[in-house]
Formats: sequence, C-alpha cells, structure tokens
Amino acid sequence: MSHYIFTSPRTLLFIVFFIAYWIWFIIKKGEKEYSNNYHSVDAIIPAYNEEVTISRTVTDLLVNDYIKNVIVVDDGSIDRTVEVLNEIKSIYGERLRIISQKNTGKAGAINNGINYIKTELVFLTDADIRIPKNNGLGYLIKAIEKGADAVAGIPGSDMTKINFFGKIRASIKIFFATFRKCGGEIIGGHPFCVSGSVGMYRTEILKSVKFSDRTCVEDLDLTWELVSRGYKIAQSSRAIVYSQEALTFLDDIKRWRRWISGYAVCMRIHRKLLKTRFGLTIIMPNFVIGLFGAFLMVSPFVFNIQGAIFGAIIWCVVLFCASTYSANKQGKKWWLILYSPLSILIILTVFFCWVVWGVPSMVTGVEKGWNKVKRY
Repeated sequence: MSHYIFTSPRTLLFIVFFIAYWIWFIIKKGEKEYSNNYHSVDAIIPAYNEEVTISRTVTDLLVNDYIKNVIVVDDGSIDRTVEVLNEIKSIYGERLRIISQKNTGKAGAINNGINYIKTELVFLTDADIRIPKNNGLGYLIKAIEKGADAVAGIPGSDMTKINFFGKIRASIKIFFATFRKCGGEIIGGHPFCVSGSVGMYRTEILKSVKFSDRTCVEDLDLTWELVSRGYKIAQSSRAIVYSQEALTFLDDIKRWRRWISGYAVCMRIHRKLLKTRFGLTIIMPNFVIGLFGAFLMVSPFVFNIQGAIFGAIIWCVVLFCASTYSANKQGKKWWLILYSPLSILIILTVFFCWVVWGVPSMVTGVEKGWNKVKRY
C-alpha cells in the first residue's frame, strides 16, 4: 500500500521538487531583500483587442514605484484598445507611449517595443494582468542586481469576476507554480519558464536575443534559448501578479492545447538542450509525467485498489495544503480551499491535451493555431 504512494513517478517528482524548494528557500534566506532602485524599469505590454482589461493593467504599472515608463504595442487592434490607451495617456502624459503597428503576433509586438526601452531593465507582462502596488518588482530587480540576466515571477489568478472553473485552478495555482519553479532553479539551474505575464530582463539581452514567432509559446521558447546560450535565469517567489483565468472550460482547454502543443514543439527545436542538466531534470520529467500521466493515474486502481485509495487520500491532504498556501497568497481567499479536491480536473485536462495535441505536435513539429481567449 505505501509502496504505491511513495514510488509512483508523480509522487516522486512532487517530493523531489518540494525538497528542492526548501533548499532554494534556505539559500535565498526567504528572499527578504528587495531593491530600492525606484522608477528604474520600463515596461512593455503587447496588446491585441484588449479594450476590456488594458486600462487597469497599464494603470497598475504607471502607479507602481518601480516603473518609469510603459510602452504599449498595439498589434493591429480593431476594437477600442487605442481609444482606451489615449484616455489614460491624457492623464499620465509621456510616461505612457503607444506604438501602433500592423498585426504581427505577440513576439513581433514585443520586439518592436524593445526598440523604445530607455532603461537598463525591462519588465514584460500581458494586457490582462493585475500588478499589486507592493515590492514585488523590487524582488525581480534584486535578483538581477545579484547577477541574473532574467528573472521570473509567479502568476496567480485575478479573482475579479472569476468563474467556477477559474476558482478550481486558483485554489492550487500559486502553490504549485512556486515550488516547481523555485525547486527547478535548484535542480536544473534555471526555472522552467519566464512567464510572459511576469518577467524581467536586462534590456541588452532582449536587444540581442529576440523573441521568435516560430512557436505560440514565445516566452518558453525564449527562456530555453537563453538557457542554451549560457545566460542565467533566476526565480522569485515574492513577485506575484494576477492574470485572468479562462472564462469557460472550453477556453481553458484551448489554453492548455496551446501551451502543451508549444511545449512539444519547443522540445524539437531545443533538442540539444535535452541532454543537459536542465533538460534531463526539468524538461523531461514534466514531459514524461504529462505524457504517461493518465496511465500512471489509472493503473493503481486497476492493479492495487487499496494502495490507490490510500494514495488518493494522501493527495487530497497535499491539495488541501496547496490550496491553503494559494488562498493566502490570493489575498486570504480561504474559501478557495473548498475547490481544491476538484483540481484533479486540471490534471486530467493536461493529460488529455498531451495525448490529443502534444504527441502529434512533437512528431510533426506543427502547433495548433493560436486562439485568443475571451476577456471579461
């Protein structure tokens, strides 16, 4: 019975990353230091038809003590995005710069925005992000001041108008993002990805290593490209931003389809990286669990029902602890704990997307097209 619990690949991976997280925590001394280098960072937001959310994201940045200027690259929007931006510009003036271009995609929009950066550091985020007015960005700056070339933060969930399925994801999201990303820095030398929603870079690096549009996961592609070129990627647990969750379950599947299909294609593109410490300890384990996850989950119930039930109970305890941590970081939304047992739906969705879209993308090198999810 206990043999199943502690030897299943999924459980072993969890234990390894959890231990690595605490090593990371001790080494970084709880990440107590943040930079006081205020108004030293320019921010870029790529925007395509973002009239619903762009105002609060831009405003959050403009009132943040660490941000000097905000550059929004309008990527050929056909809604009121530019009108909304001009209304904000009438208040904040030259601190907001609006760059309009024909639609090129997110990578092209960011690359264009980089040309207008005047600071040594640049913060990248999306148009649906809430950025708290705290020292979060200061922790990112401090990591670069200590020698990192790029640093990733933690994406949480915007609780405004969030629906049922979004609450399920929010119940465990911050916990698992934190311990896996921070643990990854210890195990593999770098975190898995600098998310497009919360990442800071040395400007000179982004001017020399451009974002590529060869995949629909440009942030993952760039992260792995920087790792392969020898740049140092760091992770912060204290820089948390809050993004919109998918409005419907179908939209959530579309997101996972894009992420997993892009992950598979990135593995083809960066196959030389798979033989490195980062590839063997970070990229491959997540791929193996994702690909064979459904079998690893179902087989105990077929071959060892008692062990499977006991293991399920243990995992419910883990999910309870995970949701307690996430609920605290989400602004003490303790009621999120009630949704944590349902997070198995997220795991099953990931397994489903790997089988249906991940494997074909890995074989063919062709991704599923980008589907922009609805803002609300």
